[in-house]
Amino acid sequence: MRLNSVLDILRCFDLPNQDHSTWVVTPYPKSRGFSQSRIWQIECATQATALVGAGPAANSRWCLRSWPLAEPGSQRLRWIHQQAWAAAQQCSFILAPVFLKQQTETFIEYEGRLWHLEPWAIGHNDFHQPERSVRMTRLASVMHSLAKLHQCWLGAPSVATSILLEPSDAFGRAYAGAGPSPGLENRMQHLNELVGDGSVIFELAREYWRKVDTRRSGLGAKWCTVIDHIEQHWHANHSNCRTQLEQRLGWKFPLGPILADVWSDHLFFVEDRLSSIIDYGAMRIDTAAADLSRCLSSLCGQNIDELRYALQEYEAVRPLVDAERAAIQVFDESSRLLGPMVWLRWLFVERRMAPSEIILQRLQCLLEGHPF
Repeated sequence: MRLNSVLDILRCFDLPNQDHSTWVVTPYPKSRGFSQSRIWQIECATQATALVGAGPAANSRWCLRSWPLAEPGSQRLRWIHQQAWAAAQQCSFILAPVFLKQQTETFIEYEGRLWHLEPWAIGHNDFHQPERSVRMTRLASVMHSLAKLHQCWLGAPSVATSILLEPSDAFGRAYAGAGPSPGLENRMQHLNELVGDGSVIFELAREYWRKVDTRRSGLGAKWCTVIDHIEQHWHANHSNCRTQLEQRLGWKFPLGPILADVWSDHLFFVEDRLSSIIDYGAMRIDTAAADLSRCLSSLCGQNIDELRYALQEYEAVRPLVDAERAAIQVFDESSRLLGPMVWLRWLFVERRMAPSEIILQRLQCLLEGHPF
């Protein structure tokens, strides 16, 4: 994208510093994530005043993010931004988007994509790098923050209220303050589809590598080993996963907005304190257990002591009900079963993207229960 195009987009937003000659625009390298968003860092050479209520003070740095028009879509992105603004009034680690100059919207459509501006996240997304004592302090900070966010969006479990002005999801459909988990229902649907498609998925995955890597060496050999591991895990566990899901489909949970993609790359820290959570593109209505499962899987893997400590720190702020506690494990186990299968379908049946070392590492972490 030409610099003039970026500047044209920036002129639409109500930034404190409107001297465009002082803006430095830098395309941001692609992270380990797999979303189709694109990012530019916007930095003002002169000091800018942070927006009131816009999360951590971003000083002179902003994040310009663009999304494909079809996903998340304007209606859903508008809903996501509404929830971010509501939460940012109480949770400083949530980055509220900047309004356009007419103060009615927080994004624009340009060249087939949706564009919005938010404060640049302060700190570093390096949760797994420090020594264990620092990581444990950081883990507690994440749990306290996530619990506070869930209090805002879902309320206390016994009350199941929400700070939403209107109790509706991203598409305007009303939802109850408590009810079945849409995430668990979605996993049952995926399981039923994959039971029928499983043999085809494995066949196409192996056929791909027979054509690409005739010597079965290097990356191809690693992939074939992982495919074998996924198939063994699938056949050994999909019946038990179905039973667990069926038993919990009728359970009622406190429902409200959740981030749905809380993992290490989306968490930023200043020393041992969580400073920012980024990337809200996966937000949906569901139970807090879905957020906790995703976050704990990334930060703790299957380390029992760390998982127990993390949940104690979360419940010090927002106690969980029994259904939420039980659902965390169901989300986790179904993710380790269904996640690799969905990835294989994306890669070798639908051909959404090319298989890579990064994706391979993520699959290995899922299968082996390691943090990522």
